Amino acid sequence: HLHQTGSFSMDNIEQPFQKSSECLEEDITDKVIFLEKRVTELEKDTAANGEQQSRLKQENLQLVHRANALEEQLKEQEMKSDEILMDEIRKQRDLLSRMEREKSMEIENLQARHLHQTGSFSMDNIEQPFQKSSECLEEDITDKVIFLEKRVTELEKDTAANGEQQSRLKQENLQLVHRANALEEQLKEQEMKSDEILMDEIRKQRDLLSRMEREKSME
Repeated sequence: HLHQTGSFSMDNIEQPFQKSSECLEEDITDKVIFLEKRVTELEKDTAANGEQQSRLKQENLQLVHRANALEEQLKEQEMKSDEILMDEIRKQRDLLSRMEREKSMEIENLQARHLHQTGSFSMDNIEQPFQKSSECLEEDITDKVIFLEKRVTELEKDTAANGEQQSRLKQENLQLVHRANALEEQLKEQEMKSDEILMDEIRKQRDLLSRMEREKSME
């Protein structure tokens, strides 16, 4: 009877222990499934963050290229404006020099022609035609000087307009550089944040698995 009673008691003990063990295994299985799903979600988030970081890097690279292109365009425009201005000034100086030479040659020709006609040099005889010729030359020079002054004014306006455009280009270039720097900082912060989140989640998973192992050992 004791043997029967003892056997019955062991059966009674084994049955609830078996149920408890099955529940524990089921609980662990559920937690493992949950962790596997969580790992899958984290992998998807990491992939999405990687794509976003790649887009940010591409955008930052495009901004840097745009800033470099604007810088080159600005330098070329400055050089072109300086070349145009210097070339126009050189042309004006050459024109004035040529006008002065033509005036001197015209005066010499008038003097020589009158001297040849009269056989003697007389200031009274040459004064009237020379005065008329001189007046014509002065009028012509005055007209050309007025034209050159207008041209200089136009060039000054063009130079001022180029200066304004260069200022706008510099401002746009500066904004692009600031934007590129901001994107670079944003990218670094996002990479650090993603790494921190991933490491924190991995640490939590390890702690949870360790606790589950301890609980299983205690059971």
